[in-house]
Amino acid sequence: MTWKCLLLATAVLVQDETAEYLPLKVGNEWRFKHSSGEITWTVDRKEKVGNVECFLLRHRSKVRGQEKENLLWLTADKEGVRIHKTNQETPKDPPFMFKYPLKRGESWTAKFKKWTSSCAVDAEEDVRTPAGEYKAFKVTETVRAGQATQVVSYFLAKDTGPVRLSFAAEGALLNFDLVKFTPGK
Repeated sequence: MTWKCLLLATAVLVQDETAEYLPLKVGNEWRFKHSSGEITWTVDRKEKVGNVECFLLRHRSKVRGQEKENLLWLTADKEGVRIHKTNQETPKDPPFMFKYPLKRGESWTAKFKKWTSSCAVDAEEDVRTPAGEYKAFKVTETVRAGQATQVVSYFLAKDTGPVRLSFAAEGALLNFDLVKFTPGK
């Protein structure tokens, strides 16, 4: 009986450490809104980058009348979510987008040809959005490209993924809250 309890406890611990904070399943879609616009993330399809099968994550935004689209080719495992390709480059050594397990104080850096991204897990917070209430890890990313710096915070809830995206822009903080998560089929 003791061994069964130990095995069950171990399975629960492993499950928590490898929880998906960006579940990659074809068809998953996250819709975020703010008074200035909206952002949609969609896992479009699987596609190979070299010999590695990746999930294509499409970011579409329409903010203050400007439309933008970014593409990321990602893989996920117990170590985290890795970026194998962007719409601008294919790094030789795929860096982490999110490194698991998410724990306060953890940090990592992703280096690309034109920019560097530094990420840190700041805290675990209760987040209320139109889609519901979540316990989410706040991961702050600072992107540096030449003289320009952009700061984005991702609020990641277990098995749902991002529930809030916060952008520091023009001296203001823009919170795009999740209004709907649609799981893929």
